[in-house]
Amino acid sequence: MKQLEKLARIAKQLEPNTQQRLLIRDAVVQHTEKFLNSLYTRTAYAALNKSESLLNENFDEEGENVHSIISKVSTQIELDGINAASGFDMGYVPGGGVYSASLGDYWADITNLYAGIFYANPGAVRLENKLILWMAELVGYPSTACGNLTSGGSIANLTAIITARESRQLKAQDIAKYTIYLGEQTHHCVSKALKMAGLGEMLIRYIGIDAESKMMPLILEKQIQIDEEMGFIPWMIVASAGTTDTGAVDPLRMIGELAQRKNIWYHIDAAYGGFFLLTQTGKKLLEGIELSDSVVMDPHKSLFMPYGSGVVIIKNGNSMKEAFSDTAHYFQDFEPNELDFSPADLSIELTKPFRGLRMWLPLKIHGLAPFRAALDEKLILAQYFYTQIKAKGFETSNPPQLTITTFRFKFGRDENKLNKALIKSIQEEGKIYLSSTTLKGIFVIRLCILVFRTHKREVDIAIEVIEKHKNRLIKTLIDA
Repeated sequence: MKQLEKLARIAKQLEPNTQQRLLIRDAVVQHTEKFLNSLYTRTAYAALNKSESLLNENFDEEGENVHSIISKVSTQIELDGINAASGFDMGYVPGGGVYSASLGDYWADITNLYAGIFYANPGAVRLENKLILWMAELVGYPSTACGNLTSGGSIANLTAIITARESRQLKAQDIAKYTIYLGEQTHHCVSKALKMAGLGEMLIRYIGIDAESKMMPLILEKQIQIDEEMGFIPWMIVASAGTTDTGAVDPLRMIGELAQRKNIWYHIDAAYGGFFLLTQTGKKLLEGIELSDSVVMDPHKSLFMPYGSGVVIIKNGNSMKEAFSDTAHYFQDFEPNELDFSPADLSIELTKPFRGLRMWLPLKIHGLAPFRAALDEKLILAQYFYTQIKAKGFETSNPPQLTITTFRFKFGRDENKLNKALIKSIQEEGKIYLSSTTLKGIFVIRLCILVFRTHKREVDIAIEVIEKHKNRLIKTLIDA
């Protein structure tokens, strides 16, 4: 009993009282307020490598002062690498992380609600199912659709591929007979998911893209016909609604109609572009998405939620449940519920946090109008940047379909080498963060406008920064 009392006294440090919670919470809130208030003046990137010192720290038996801990995080982590909360982060496909979503995480973590099984917390599961139903309606799926909130697009795509595999009853000994069709800019997480789903021996066909980086349906149809004549079985087509390289949106309707004629599972990776369906421009651009059998959307991209927010939706909800549902003896207390699917029956996860609150809370607090306006603003800003950077003499690709523009400067020689030097110079300064990619052997710089804090001011500064570094590089070449 004395040992229990002693251990309990120590263990109770994990349960701070009201005053202690207030001190810890106030210290963290004060710091995060400073962080948010300084975002418009902070750089978007820094390569300081200060976090290396964390490797030399051990966990001690006694706790550390919260202000000391915050100081370490602030100086060694927050200021190192990409500042993904910044409106100057225009690399890759950013999102920003709206403030009210963090309160949803805070709330969900404190209550520690388990959102994997309906029996364990009906309200949490119903809230998440409501979110999925709303997104299914946005896509144009029927009410029989099911889905799951995942950690991101990679797990969401894997979930869709496993569902399709089980729905079509693919057998291990037959995998090499099946074919899957991807665009040349399909996200690499799809080919990675095929390996994880045991489909690595499947024949992958990369279909050619047109001048706008869109998959070409006629070439796709021809390739399917050739494969059928060779004895292969066309199994899945993966179209993109917003590629990472260029933001291209494949001709979704034409591909969907082909998939229906051939009875091929049609999957759309709309991780980047999906929530542009909230806008009139997006609805027109993504027309035909409703023909798909499955779709992936990332709220941490075009809905501005924090990282760790992905969604997969399957049109035929029963096929998803049949693919993932399982049971065990210790589930015998759980009463079956046919009206509300449990997330654990629709995914590879059993232990699942209450992810839905981080998305539901901002949508309820702010309403849809600010999200819709932010997306329309980003579409217009992308067109604005495209015209401005082109007017500055930069070589550009086609006008942006969503919010990505690829460009480079024609230096007259060593084009790839000099544009690599240009992006490196921009990144080293860190005022803005841009990324790069290679398109058919040509090195190009990428600018993606998607953080909700990115407005015309930030885009104008980005143009100034790009122009400054280009002129500096030209001067260096002339002086040499």
